[in-house]
Amino acid sequence: MPKTIKIEWNEPANIAYGTKLDETQLCARARDEATGTEVPGHFEYDPKVGSELPQGRHELRSTFYPRDTDPYAKAEQSTWITVVAASAANASSGHETGSVAATAS
Repeated sequence: MPKTIKIEWNEPANIAYGTKLDETQLCARARDEATGTEVPGHFEYDPKVGSELPQGRHELRSTFYPRDTDPYAKAEQSTWITVVAASAANASSGHETGSVAATAS
């Protein structure tokens, strides 16, 4: 039976229109939910690093692929980002941050 992976990924702050997504926004972490230890592996994001998004609110999706597939399975998680006009980029996002548990699939 696969162990549960906890994906920690805070909702990023607003970004200005024209800003490319980078590791600042796409920075999820995977931990073993029972022990809290980091699980080795890699994330794939949609949209990808380097993408430019239009103004508005957008879903960011991640899929984590653990290096050790026994006892772990891939896990998925999403969060949201808001793209604002360049002049409003310094405004606070006002969103809460936190982490969520994602069950292995």
